[in-house]
Formats: sequence, structure tokens, C-alpha cells
Amino acid sequence: MNRYKTRLFQFSVALVLVALTISCANIFQGLFFESSCKKCDVIEKRSGKVMYSNEGCGSNNVDIDENAKIYAYDLNEQYHSFEYVVSCKTWKKKKEEK
Repeated sequence: MNRYKTRLFQFSVALVLVALTISCANIFQGLFFESSCKKCDVIEKRSGKVMYSNEGCGSNNVDIDENAKIYAYDLNEQYHSFEYVVSCKTWKKKKEEK
């Protein structure tokens, strides 16, 4: 029983560390790279139609490309094709004068 409690405690600590790491990545991105922007589109190859689009700057651009890849994968799975691709662009936002 003692071994079970030790394993449960270790798992709980690992879970908390993962959550803190993800949260810290978002905070770090927002504080130090607030002018870094990204836009990702899921595009149908044949028609060029944009099926999904998402963009953000600073902490809002975390996981944008991963989310677009997941969306494209789901569409390809649903339609049994490889017609949906991801296109991402990054840029720096100009700092606004105060």
C-alpha cells in the first residue's frame, strides 16, 4: 500500500510540473515575444479554399501551428484524402508608440 501512495504522489508531482511548464511557456511567450505573430491556415490543395484560419501575437500564438495540423489531420481522416495542408506565416508586429 505504501508503494502505491508513493507512485501516486510521484504522478501528482509530475502532472503539476507539466501544467506549470505549459503555463510558464505561455507567460514567457507573452512577456518576451509580444511582437511575434503567427497565422496558420488549413488549405484545400485543389481549390485553394481556406478551411480553417487562426492567428495571434505574443502568448496568443502558442500552439497555433499544432492546432492547424490537428485540424488538417482530422479533415484528411474524415475524407480519406491528403488534400488539406497547413500553411503558416510569422511576422513581427511594430511596436506602438505611447
